[in-house]
Amino acid sequence: MLDYQSKRFLVHAWELKGYVKVDKKIRDTIRECFRRHYGALYKAEEILRVSESHHRLLHKRFVSTKVLFRLAKYAKVDFIKVEKHIEKWSDSPYQKYIYDVKFPIKMTPLYLRVASHVIGDGTASKTGKYTQYIWTQKSVYPMKQLQRALLGKHLKAKIKEGAQDIEIPKFIMKVVCTRLKLDVDKFQPLLFLKSVSSLPHDFRLEALTAIIEDEGTIEKTRIVIRMKDKEILKAIASIIDSLDYERSEVTSYGEKSRWTGKSFKMHRITILALGSRKYKSDIEFVEKTYGKLSSLWKKHKKLKMITI
Repeated sequence: MLDYQSKRFLVHAWELKGYVKVDKKIRDTIRECFRRHYGALYKAEEILRVSESHHRLLHKRFVSTKVLFRLAKYAKVDFIKVEKHIEKWSDSPYQKYIYDVKFPIKMTPLYLRVASHVIGDGTASKTGKYTQYIWTQKSVYPMKQLQRALLGKHLKAKIKEGAQDIEIPKFIMKVVCTRLKLDVDKFQPLLFLKSVSSLPHDFRLEALTAIIEDEGTIEKTRIVIRMKDKEILKAIASIIDSLDYERSEVTSYGEKSRWTGKSFKMHRITILALGSRKYKSDIEFVEKTYGKLSSLWKKHKKLKMITI
């Protein structure tokens, strides 16, 4: 099994932009280090040209990671030590959403699973400099449960009823994009999929499972994935190849809109019988390792249709 403790899959608090709540112990440690190195807090402020408001921000419920680690640097406190005293995270200074997280974060395949749903029934909408990620389904319950498994039982998921929308936490996208060296506020699906192709087996499998969940049709002898964007489908084909699943070529066909009656071009790729059987075997093994939420959700029962 892959060692997710390896540095490649660890994300540290100072790598992310956000707001954190730290415990009293580290607040006192930083101030004590200022006194020890500079004689007094006011002297440290004068020498380093640090506003007194900066270290007083630590008294507030949340402080930005930028300020926290700037203070840690000046106080000569090890960053690793500091992040271990972070109790909670928020992407916003207004603490709209608060997550229970422990740093460093281990980016497991389940983080990638959530992020990969943006490719299928997800959207990345940009307002100014801020990008919001939304996933739309008839039921978003499995996504909500997976988010809670990653970010704590107190996660407040924003859900819009009807054809349900659920927000994919920006924190999860930040963790994934940081490790993939992508810009979280300039999400590019094609670049995302190409980056996934270089990850270990379980990550690639979870990304493919998210796409099958959203865009796939499971039959007895095959799994068909249909999309409008041919280049995206080609990138998915590369992931399928990397998992050694037998497949068809990407083919195109015409389809009519049920609402407008207009014709448009679609593209599809088929994971053939041997590939589908291997996928079923792989995802059943991963399910034993990571739990039910790592497998297909609404299409889980259809896995039984695939005969081995």
